[in-house]
Amino acid sequence: MRTFADLPAGRDNHFNLIRLLAAAAVLVSHSFPLTRGMGSEEPLERLTGQSLGAAAVYIFFGISGYMITRSFDRRTDLWSFAAARIARIFPGLLVVLAITAFILGPIAAVVDWRTFFADPRVWTYVPRNLSLRFLQFDLPYVFTANIYPGAINGSLWTLFWEVACYAMVVVLGLLGALRGKCLLGFLAIYLAVCVAITVTDEPGSWIRLSFPFVTGMAIYLLRDRIPASGPALVLVCAGALALYLTPLWPLAYGFALAYLALLLGHAKANWLLGYNRLGDYSYGTYIYAFPAQQTVAWLVPGITVLEMIALTLPATLVLAVLSWHLIENPALERRERLAGLIRSLLPARLVKRS
Repeated sequence: MRTFADLPAGRDNHFNLIRLLAAAAVLVSHSFPLTRGMGSEEPLERLTGQSLGAAAVYIFFGISGYMITRSFDRRTDLWSFAAARIARIFPGLLVVLAITAFILGPIAAVVDWRTFFADPRVWTYVPRNLSLRFLQFDLPYVFTANIYPGAINGSLWTLFWEVACYAMVVVLGLLGALRGKCLLGFLAIYLAVCVAITVTDEPGSWIRLSFPFVTGMAIYLLRDRIPASGPALVLVCAGALALYLTPLWPLAYGFALAYLALLLGHAKANWLLGYNRLGDYSYGTYIYAFPAQQTVAWLVPGITVLEMIALTLPATLVLAVLSWHLIENPALERRERLAGLIRSLLPARLVKRS
């Protein structure tokens, strides 16, 4: 039986491409409420109860659980791991926030630039959203007449939960709970808590997003026991579909999508590996899509879903390419400098323990 341990362990995989497609799927999903208004349903949501955007985010978190756990497992030290995560998220985020607040904002505002910049919400937009937790979705006087009014970047809310999942891996790792019986104990308790909450109440963001992440984490840590094959995928999907009309469907759906993404990520399609030489444009696509779509909705009132996708997908990809080559990749190339800075600011005993 082929397991995930038998799959290539290097960078010869399709995760960058899958994440780009998932980011594009989020753009497609958001095109419905941004052109038809809040509460509008898309075809997949009518069928599964979950939007295309939700499915894409589950895929993001499933891949992230696998990759982040692998990165932590192979780390040279904790601070190198932390620096890589900081360099991946915050430089690109800072730039898109600054562009939207200080360039797009005054252009799209319905007041003059002096009135716009006099509003304190302009100056809280960047720091609050950089906090990941205390998000500010709107800028004053901007996009107020849009079909989906006010929101500048409605995709940022998932970043907090992403970082929370990273922190969970670190805490579990430092406690020695990523190995042996401790790992199995954690997974059993985590599953029991998720099931108990889901069957008694609507699962919140932490449950819905951490579940595919923990799925990816568990598949990596138990990779020598988890089958990686088409028949196994059929069983996983069949098991998920069996729970379709039950309260556990969101968990089963997230689990199945995470498994599917990890299996496809290791598929034998060498001709697709060339994409990896271009770059990783998924994060840029994710963080630029919503502002780009709201800008188009502002410029073209009454735009349809298909028109929105046709106009904003190419534009967002251009922004993502620029973000990767000018901001994200240069920051990642300097992650060891950042790790050194972190070490220099910490007490020596903490550095040694890492």
